[in-house]
Amino acid sequence: MADARQKLLDLSEDRVRVAKPWKVVLPRQFDEPRSRNPLRHISARADGQRREIIRYFRGDVALPERIILLDGSGSISFDVLSWLAAQKVSLIRIDWKGDIVCVAGPSGYSANPLKVRWQLETCENPGQRNDFCRSIITRKVEATIITLEKSIPRSDKWERAMRSAYAALSRLEENPPETIIELRALEANCAASYFRSWVGMPIKWRGASRRPIPDNWHSIGVRSSPYHLAGNRNAAHPVNAILNYAYAALESEIRIKTISEGYDPTIGIMHEGSDGSSKFIFDLMEPERPRVDRAVLDFVRGQVFNPADFVIRSDGVVRLNPEMARMVVVKVSAQKIFDVDRPESTLGRNRSRGSCGDGLRKASES
Repeated sequence: MADARQKLLDLSEDRVRVAKPWKVVLPRQFDEPRSRNPLRHISARADGQRREIIRYFRGDVALPERIILLDGSGSISFDVLSWLAAQKVSLIRIDWKGDIVCVAGPSGYSANPLKVRWQLETCENPGQRNDFCRSIITRKVEATIITLEKSIPRSDKWERAMRSAYAALSRLEENPPETIIELRALEANCAASYFRSWVGMPIKWRGASRRPIPDNWHSIGVRSSPYHLAGNRNAAHPVNAILNYAYAALESEIRIKTISEGYDPTIGIMHEGSDGSSKFIFDLMEPERPRVDRAVLDFVRGQVFNPADFVIRSDGVVRLNPEMARMVVVKVSAQKIFDVDRPESTLGRNRSRGSCGDGLRKASES
């Protein structure tokens, strides 16, 4: 590709005119292989890496659908943003905590009035709202069972988590909660048992004799963070830090698809609030979280970590180093995210759903 491009540049101007490319100058390495993975990201590497210039031309077949910037510092011009928009490339920046700082998409935000009206009508109609939320939670619980089956070793905690999940499915079918509060409580109880089944799974390390690690890093711990004022966002354990990054990658994927389809990300149906956050994105993330969990668990089981993969801040919060964050995002990007063309169609699927076993059989085939 480089040789062909050089030959093209060597041609005289009267034979061919080469469009000015978008030039990205990075003080760090960009070493993601040129695959067909639609999610390409730029990863920060340790100091001392050579500076590299990456050029994309208009209409370049190697153009990614989106670029994810993981932490780091620097600046970007309006010309670059315009260039990205013209080439239909989305730009996402995720900070070291795994929070999405911004998403710059080619279409911006152009809501479809019909889809926004559906969101508003569903929020205002208690029956429709309950139907939608029950469908979301049912799919999440089904996906939770698949993750338990495929990625978590059997134990007493595993048995309790499975009983809790199947009990939740039975309740959702036979005697569904009548309010969103009851539904959220049912989901929270199921999630608590689910994450407890993770506790104790071993984590493999190398180099820990040279760089000691906390005792509780040798196995997966509880999901909740001791820094409870920030929920689970300020992780105190490596696996929780990995999950935060993985969920941020999932959020960016669903946000891009949802906005591009014309939905308003701030009009949540199950998630509520007046803070202007993307509540509808959080709604759509719920049934996909166990899939991401499965990817993270498989990654943790197959990876031998080095203490240098993580950094402990002065306040005890754990963050991933940029290369580890890159690996996590690549892993999550390989997961197939559900189609958000018509999330309202989940109402119909929920009403026509057969037994719990039917739903699980369909999910396990994917």
